[in-house]
Amino acid sequence: MAMALRSRVRSQLYTSTKECRRSRCPSWIFGAQSDYHSNQLTGRGYVPESQQFSGNVSGSKSRCFVQLGSKNIASSSAEIRLAIREPLQPRHIFQRSFSSETHVDAKAEEDPKQTGKNVWEWELAPGDLEVLENNLGSASSPDESVGNLYLRLAYEYVVTGESPEKILRCAEQALKIFNSKPAGEGDWESGRLGLTYHMIGLTYIKTEEFEKALTYLQKSRAILEDYMSKQPPADQGTEELRITNFSSSVLIGEALSSMGKPDEAVTHLRVAVREQEALLGSDHVNLGSSYRLIAETLTNAMKYDEALPSIQKAIEIHAKANGDESVEVAVDRRVLAVIYIGLEQHEEALAQHKLVRKILAGTDLSSQTVFVDIATADTEITLGKYDDAIASLETAVKQVEHGSAMHALALVNLAKVHERQGKKDDADKYAQQVIQILEKKVLTNSDPLAVAEGYTELAALYERLTKTERAIEMLKKAHSIYAPIPHQRHAVAGTQAQIGMLLLFTGKVAEAVPHLENAVETLEETVGEQNYALAMVLNQLGVANLELERLEDGITHFERAKGIFDEVLGADHDDTIAVARNLVNANFLLDRLDEAIKYQEEVVRAWEKKDDEDEFKGMLGDARMELMQLKNQRQETCQP
Repeated sequence: MAMALRSRVRSQLYTSTKECRRSRCPSWIFGAQSDYHSNQLTGRGYVPESQQFSGNVSGSKSRCFVQLGSKNIASSSAEIRLAIREPLQPRHIFQRSFSSETHVDAKAEEDPKQTGKNVWEWELAPGDLEVLENNLGSASSPDESVGNLYLRLAYEYVVTGESPEKILRCAEQALKIFNSKPAGEGDWESGRLGLTYHMIGLTYIKTEEFEKALTYLQKSRAILEDYMSKQPPADQGTEELRITNFSSSVLIGEALSSMGKPDEAVTHLRVAVREQEALLGSDHVNLGSSYRLIAETLTNAMKYDEALPSIQKAIEIHAKANGDESVEVAVDRRVLAVIYIGLEQHEEALAQHKLVRKILAGTDLSSQTVFVDIATADTEITLGKYDDAIASLETAVKQVEHGSAMHALALVNLAKVHERQGKKDDADKYAQQVIQILEKKVLTNSDPLAVAEGYTELAALYERLTKTERAIEMLKKAHSIYAPIPHQRHAVAGTQAQIGMLLLFTGKVAEAVPHLENAVETLEETVGEQNYALAMVLNQLGVANLELERLEDGITHFERAKGIFDEVLGADHDDTIAVARNLVNANFLLDRLDEAIKYQEEVVRAWEKKDDEDEFKGMLGDARMELMQLKNQRQETCQP
């Protein structure tokens, strides 16, 4: 009996590796999931690329704001827009710093109207800015007022849309001057210094240098919090600094999200919302955008249950302030659709798509309905409504520019429809058209992220077409685009993991392991050690190690994966059950029958909670039988 049971366990290892990719039952590889898609690291709530925060209706996923045409409806400052959507104007904090006697050819000397005014009250025309900067550069001994003027110039360059290089040049000059003057403890100079760090950090956000941005923004918060703790709450300058501090929290959140650290990002964003509520009140319209940003960030972290209340709060606030058919509500509902897809509530997602399209059709953004049409089609494909999907995509194709990223996205979805209908040759034909578009964009280095996303979509399609080598080729192309981009580390991990999984499925286990190990390392750096995606990859790595006869290593990876699943999903989730079964088999192969029985008892308890669900009927009986066999094996082993 022992040999027969051991043989069955060994057979399960290899059969599951090759055949359980789309199994709904608890599997050795993925856990219970329907219609597995290699484009997603997890078995829960796969969100297709066309539904995620990309393309014309949703700016970069990593930046966490939604874009409609050329108009950014940002939930925080991508430029220097703060809680009340006005440029930062810290006049009061500078009142005590102004000196009309400067060592430069000051504006006041040329224009008597400027005499006696704070530098933030000077009337500066766009043409004045470079002249003033040149004059400041000739100062023989730059003092505090010169620093103030540099900071004012940096601010004006932000407002007028000048290049980040100009902004940084002036802000860093200001910082150099301010840092050369010792500030008194709790002095107003600390507030001014905090503002300067904030502006530099904000500019690095704009240039997508997120590590640098974090350094300056965190320094800004530390300085401003210390300064404000020593000031009267009613001080007007202090209130403006509180707005700046709130903005720094939001920008820190955006930077962390862009770096693929959504959990850390959400922590800072929640702090920002509390600060914003204290400043503006709980029903202020701008809180809606902040709640949306939290929802988007949680969605990127695949925490759909947590994201749902935040986006519902955003809809409530925006609808109350702007009406149910406002563009802000449309953007919120777009995010809500993505969350519903993650929760596998596809009918609800489809309803949201239709509401978004209706709202946009009645605005000057009606041209942007094409992205909604593509997202709608993707959901219709998932629901098996193929005729509806084709109609949506044909409408979209007529509106998009030929050869554009949106054209490629529409064609990918047409390929998906035909594959689902069994028309594999037609699906492959559309895929070839997409490749031609993407290759042209690679040559011109245009839309790199859109191109990378297109390749990952093609990889998923080719996997469904059982063209695994082609799928791996597409993933490697995507990986080569993501890899040099610092804030795409999470995407890098995704492609690494997907390549590893596909190699594992095709029996190329030794080749798969380095890809999976790299994915684990990258995910640990970006999303932390308690993330669902990390657990999924650890599970695959455990499978690979068992197939290579590295049983101890396999168990180590399974145990880490189970610890994460237990915390994130709970003991009775399908994926937690799957990794527990893996631990049963691995421990059995090492003759650790007590451990195997312990995990099998967990499996039985989990199925007992789910046995009334039709799709899992019979699982409990099988689990109990396996538990009995393990106990019998232990009894036989103990007999003399």
